[in-house]
Formats: sequence, C-alpha cells, structure tokens
Amino acid sequence: MRRAVLFVSLLLLSACGRNSCEALYRQASRDYAAGELASVSAFLQAGLKKQWTPACEWRLRLLLADVLGALRRMEQALDVLGDRPPDESMGKEAAFRYRMLRGYSLAFIRGPEAGFALLEEAAGIARAEGNSGWEADALRRLGNLNFLTQRTEEAGKDFHTALAKAIAAGDERLQSEIYGSLGFFYFQHDRMAEAARYFERSIEMTRKTGNVFYEAKTRGNLALVYLTFGEPLAALKELQFAERVAREKGQTDDRLRWLLNLGNVQYNLRQYGTAESYYKQGLEMAGNNPDVAASFLTDLSLAVLRRKDYDAAEAYIARARAMREKAGGDLRFTILTEAEIAHARGDVEKARRKLASLLERNTLPPLLRMQVESELGSVFEDMRDAARAEQHYRNALESGARAKATLASPSEKVRFAGVLESAYHRYVRCLYREGKLDRALAATEMSRDVEREGPEPTMRARTLQEAARRENAVILSYWLDAEESLVWVITSSAVRVRSLGPRREIEELVEKASEETYGVRRSAYSAAARRLFEVLVENVLPPENRKGRFLVTANGALAYWNMEAMVAGPAPHYWIREASVTYVRNLRSLLRRHAERPRRIRALIIGNPTSPNAEFPALPHAGEEVAAVRKAIEGSGEVTVKEGQDATVDAFRNANPAGYDYVHFASHALSSSSEPLESALILSPSGSGFKLTAGTILRTPLHARLVSLASCRSAGERVTSGGLVGLAWAFLEAGAQYVAASLRDVDDAASREMSTRLYEGLSKGQSPETALHAAKVAMLEGRYGEPVYWAPWILLR
Repeated sequence: MRRAVLFVSLLLLSACGRNSCEALYRQASRDYAAGELASVSAFLQAGLKKQWTPACEWRLRLLLADVLGALRRMEQALDVLGDRPPDESMGKEAAFRYRMLRGYSLAFIRGPEAGFALLEEAAGIARAEGNSGWEADALRRLGNLNFLTQRTEEAGKDFHTALAKAIAAGDERLQSEIYGSLGFFYFQHDRMAEAARYFERSIEMTRKTGNVFYEAKTRGNLALVYLTFGEPLAALKELQFAERVAREKGQTDDRLRWLLNLGNVQYNLRQYGTAESYYKQGLEMAGNNPDVAASFLTDLSLAVLRRKDYDAAEAYIARARAMREKAGGDLRFTILTEAEIAHARGDVEKARRKLASLLERNTLPPLLRMQVESELGSVFEDMRDAARAEQHYRNALESGARAKATLASPSEKVRFAGVLESAYHRYVRCLYREGKLDRALAATEMSRDVEREGPEPTMRARTLQEAARRENAVILSYWLDAEESLVWVITSSAVRVRSLGPRREIEELVEKASEETYGVRRSAYSAAARRLFEVLVENVLPPENRKGRFLVTANGALAYWNMEAMVAGPAPHYWIREASVTYVRNLRSLLRRHAERPRRIRALIIGNPTSPNAEFPALPHAGEEVAAVRKAIEGSGEVTVKEGQDATVDAFRNANPAGYDYVHFASHALSSSSEPLESALILSPSGSGFKLTAGTILRTPLHARLVSLASCRSAGERVTSGGLVGLAWAFLEAGAQYVAASLRDVDDAASREMSTRLYEGLSKGQSPETALHAAKVAMLEGRYGEPVYWAPWILLR
C-alpha cells in the first residue's frame, strides 16, 4: 500500500498546473481519510517543495498541518502553519482552518489556555458562514481542551453540539471522531456503559469511511472499557488489532498505549510472565517520556509482585514515583501500588497509612475508591480487626453501588456486574471466616442480582428452611471463590455451610467433565463427572438428601454445567436418574414466590423460520417439531402458531405474548458473551429484521409459566455471580416463571424429540420441572441416550 502511494505521488509531482495541485490534494485527502498518516505526511512535504500558486500552497500546508496534528507532531504542525495567517483573498475556509489548527497545536505545546482564543475565532467563522461541518470540527477540538482543563460540563456540551452539527453536515468521518471523543469523555468519568456505546458507534462509522487508523485507535479505547468490565478476552482481541495497526503505521504513541494495556489484559488473565514482557517492551520504547515510563513501571511492579519478587517490585515502583514527582504527575495509583507491595511483604501498618492517605482525598472517582476501600479491608483483616475490615468492604461496595446507580439500561448493569465481583468475594470471605454465615450468604445474594440495587437482604435460617419445605426440595447455593469456595445446604430442617476449597479444582473438573461427557460415542462414564459428584454432592449431603428435587444457585464454571450429568455411584449412573435440578437466579426469588393460580393451557409456538442468510440455514426438523408440539397441546388447550415466513419478530410482539401460558421457539439462536443483551433468536426476515434480541425480550411483559427455547446455547454465555445472562435470563426478567434452554449446541432431531416429550408432559398437567426431567430420562433410555443429546438442556427460574 505505501509503495503504491509513493508511486502515485511521484506521478503527480511530475505534472504541473492547477489540475495537478487539485489531483495531489484529492489523493492526499483520500489517503488521510483512510488513515495512511505517515505516507500522506511524506507525500505532502515532498509536494510543498514544488512551486504552486499561493492558494494551492495554503491548501496543502493546511492539510499537512492537520495530518501532523493527528500524528501528535504539534511542533512540526506549527512550523508548517507559520505565525502569519493566510491572506483574506485565500477565502474563509483557509482563515477558519488556520485558526483551528494553529490554536489546537499551541494548546498541546503551551497548554490548553494558549489555544482557546484561536479555536473560538475559528468557531465564530464557521457560525458566520453557516457551515455545520466546520463548526463541528472546531467544537470537537474545543471540547478536548475543555476536558483537559477539567471544564467537564463545557466539554460535554461541546462534544454533543459538535456531534449534532456533524450529523447535520453529513460528515461521517467527523462523526466517527466525535463519537470516539465522547467515548473517551465518558470513560474518564467512570461511565463505562456510555463510553462503550459511543466507542462502538465510532467503530461502526470508521468502518464505513475506511479509516483503519481511527478504527484501531477507537478499538483500543473500547478494550479499556472491556477490561474495566472484567472482560479480558474481549479486550485482548481489540488491543491486538490496535497494536498491529499502530505498529504497521509507525504510530509510536498509540502503540505504547496498546502495549501497556495488552500487559494489563495478560495480568488479568494471570499470565504474569507475558504481561511483564509487554511492559518491558513498552518501557524500552517510552524512552525519556516520564509519564508513560512511570505507567509501565507501575504495572511492571505489580506483575513481578505476583511472582513474589518483592525487591524488584519495590525498585520498579520507586522509579515510577520519582518520574511522576519530577513531572508533577498523578500519584494516586503509585500510592495504591506501594500499599499493595507493603501489604504483600507483611508491612500492614505501612499499607494502612498509604491507603488511608488516599481516602483523605475527595477527588477519588467511585471505582478507584472502591479499589482502595477493598484493599484496606484486606489490610484490616490481616491486622485481626474484623469490624473495621467489614466496614471498609461495605464502603467499597457502596462506592460500587454509587457508580452502578448512574447506569440507565439493563445492558449497562449486566456489564458492570464484573466490576464489583472482586469486592464481593473479599467481603464474603471475611464474613465466612468470622463465622457470620447468614450475612455471608446475604452478600452472595446481593452480588447475584445483576440489574437491581438494594440493601443487604436478610437471610434467616427459619425463612430459608420454610422455602425448602414449601418447595419440597433441597436448596444448594454454590459460591465459587479463588481462595475458598462454599456451598450453603438448605433443607426443611437445617441450614449448613460447607467449604469446597479453591475454585480452580472445580473449574478444571467442569472443563474435563464437559470434554468427557459430551462426546457422541463414549466407552465409559466420565471420571471427572464422578469426581464432581463427590465434591459437590457426596461431600456436602448425607445419603438421605441426595435424591429428589434440587434448586441450585451457581456462579462461575458451575453455571455452564448441568449437574444432572454428574456420575453417581457406587454403580455408575447419571444423577438425573434420581435427581431433578432447576437453576435459580437467586434465593430471594424463592422467598418472594406466591401461591400459583390455576392455569389454563394457551400456547404460542414460533418456529421453522425461513432462512435469513447462509449463516443461519433452514433447520431440517424444525417443521416437524412445530407440528409435534402443536399436536401435544391441541387436545388440552388453545394453540397459536407462527411458522415459516410468518415466524417474525413482529409476529411475536404483536401476538400479545403476555396472554400465553407457554411460549415455544424452534429456531437458531445467537449467543453473545461480550454483549449478552444482543443475544438473539433468529426468526424470518421482516421489516424489523430477523433477530429477536434479549434486549427486546426484556422490554416485553410476560406471564408465561414456561418459555422453551429449542435453540443452540440459548441459556447464555456471559456468566455473572447470578449465573448465565442472555436469552433465558431476559425471558425470566420479563416475567416468565420457568425457561427451558440449552447450554451447548443441540442436535436438531434430538431437539424435536425433547420438545415433543416436554409438551406431552405439560398437556397432562405436569409441572415444567417434572415434564422436562421426564423428557430427559426418556431420551436417556431411548435412541438419544448419549448425554450430548439430553444433558445440554436445563431448566431455569
């Protein structure tokens, strides 16, 4: 690509006259829009060595200054512009662009105040000319200066007004840049969901305009949001793209930023050696830039701290402090890191003093305050001061709750759940170690309700026992934790807590059991599934409580595993033969339940849609499934069927789904971990598209006793403390009592068999739990006996 640009440049420069100037300018503008900044800069500098008319020379100089500004070469941009504006005969555009570009460059060299006046003049010219595009560009840059000088209200107004002007002007390149500025603005104010929304919109626009340079910059910024939300794998993908583009295009400043955050991602993934290599690479590139080098040194100190090289950690953070102090930089993260190192070395008093000094500041944003309070709670635990430890953990969660309260949408709150997990885990461990078991359970319950806020619930043993008696079930509340996993065993006669050890063993067992269980052809029962049964059931339940009905809450890896597929003994058999398991979002949903009303059978079936594209081909047995479910219900109730081209998003919304007892879907599904509310059932194309998303479902009131999703991975892929979040979760939040869904890809013919048996049971008056359990057992004993066919199906409520 660069060789081609240079070749074109030489051809253009060999020409002469006004047309060659216009051609040169157009070529440079196109390559600038595509993000080829380095080659455009060289191209224009070579072009300006030729003799041009004054008007042409100014056009090229102004474009070159704009490119150099994008490259953050502000001194060079000022040299190109000079200190004398273009003559009035050059026109209003030249006058506007000169003031805007010179003001912006001066602001970065001499401080924001140095550029305000010129930028205001530029905005005034744009307004006088009635040019929305010019005004949008000036306001975007004014917004950046206001932001740098902490005039946040003015900055926000500038950005939003600039966006409106850019939209009015139809300038998609400028829109993409303003969306990116808004994303960074909200990121810096800990409003992460809004930041993500604007970054994603910016990426969408840059892909339309083909500006790979700006797409990479914005995807790198979006990765920071993912990292804050506790989504390191999503962040890793974006950062790898951003770093590659920065490396290819010679963007040192951007590459340093992405290397730092690639290290942070690997750190969060506990790949400390890989993180250390990224940090060292960036530190070498940072050279004499004290602020950037200090950031790499701070994170490098944490990476080596995790492998208990305390001396190296202290040496790195001491260098970071010296650099920040010399540059007059922000020391908050330096102090927090020093406290963590002191804590790790056992100097808890030093750690306490440093953390306390941070809390004395009124400028800590909520998420940083949460981190400091949580670390201080851990310090007081080591000082054997449980009361103060608890208080600081509560303070941490209150800071997190304040940040969460600013979020408007369910999607934002779902994403934010990962931010709070570390503080919740520390708090639960503290309460458990102090023997405050009811409050430890209450804390796990607070963490499970990802969308709502509220006070810590009361978990009285008598109330929990009454729920177990009423449900005629054993309630198992699992809490997987890096240091000490727990399970609360609730029966009609007692509430007990058992330790399960570190979560890593359970995670490894779930992973191995899944590999061994879901093979279509097996020669033996899974040894890992047998071991899981020992850990999760035999070691916590007496023999008389290991059969019957179980209600389970689970976080972490257990949310992806159907416990009915565990292997019980001594004669090996699947636990489903003696146990029925229903997954419950949280215990409070059990305590809030009311007596059921007598129900009629009124069913809505949506399935066998026409294929919207090659990604979602027609399902061979979906039509048979629709017919079989219809036949199972028709004798005992009323059935509405939307099939083929009538199985659309609008058909679901217009059918008054709140009026049905049962809703069944037979279609493809798309499950998203990074964007769980974008998970969707794939229906027939229509004016509203072909995706019935979890976000749409969430806004659709339901009163169904059961929603069944005969689709692949319809239970969801994003796991929170409250279990999986996706399509099934959305239906439950919308008002469904139960949802039958799948954890994995499912066989189309087996799905038809499962659905038919399920609705045959329901038509006979069986509960959803009884009907689904019986359907799976029948499959186990028939032609679909391998667990790959029946074990993916779970019931949630």
